[in-house]
Amino acid sequence: YLGFVGHARYVLPVRPLNMHHVWFGNLNALGLYTAAALVLFPSIGRRFAISALLWCVIILAAVSILLSTARTAWFGMIFTSMVLSFFWIKNKKIVVTAGISLIAICVVAYWFIDVVNQRIGLIFSDISLFSSGVTNTSIGARLLMWKASLKLFLSHPVFGVGTGGYKTALAELVSSGALPSFIRKFNQPHNMYFFTLVTNGLVGFSALLFIFYRIFRYAGGLIGLSREERLFGFLSMAIALHYMTAGLAESLLNMHVLIGTFALISGICVRRTIEAA
Repeated sequence: YLGFVGHARYVLPVRPLNMHHVWFGNLNALGLYTAAALVLFPSIGRRFAISALLWCVIILAAVSILLSTARTAWFGMIFTSMVLSFFWIKNKKIVVTAGISLIAICVVAYWFIDVVNQRIGLIFSDISLFSSGVTNTSIGARLLMWKASLKLFLSHPVFGVGTGGYKTALAELVSSGALPSFIRKFNQPHNMYFFTLVTNGLVGFSALLFIFYRIFRYAGGLIGLSREERLFGFLSMAIALHYMTAGLAESLLNMHVLIGTFALISGICVRRTIEAA
């Protein structure tokens, strides 16, 4: 079950949890950021046991993200870590060292961990197949859906086809012969931005960007404040960056468990006041 033996070696089987591997990987990324924020900005008088527990959570979350095989979570975590290191670590030598170390870890993981090598290799093979006309692959289907999404958006640029109207609009394209039939099994184009443009047009897209703009603006104002305030700023910025990056290849805000978690943690971080129990 832990993925260390059998035909699915080093892959975490999330089926028993009734959860898609993309959900699982990205949820663990949010848990990792939360634990990292609590480690970086500790409260006064924190016990050693609490710090040790948080480090265990970070390690467990990192392993879970890796074994989930969710490439969106991998890239989201890497990009978010690099950006946060640049903005939050004042000593640039440490930033450079951390960046080089992260790159080295990624290279080692690619060469020596089979599942990482296979999942990354699929990106290049899928793109190659797509260029030769084969679209029924993970990347090929995404590229096809993005092309279709752009077409649907241009036909309904202001308000889109409506919330919940993606599958219907996609089915009409399939019926017209513009798309292969296998594409109908997807209920979203695996891109947060294209999905918003298709369903809610420029109005919804502007609202989406405004949400992230407000989070970053608020988080930036917390950088120079108290340790507790910086914790909330760091965490809200990390989650926003992760969603914006992972959202390039997955409609994260179309998944209830991910949008609910995003709203919960971001809402706690950008609260105006907080009361101590």
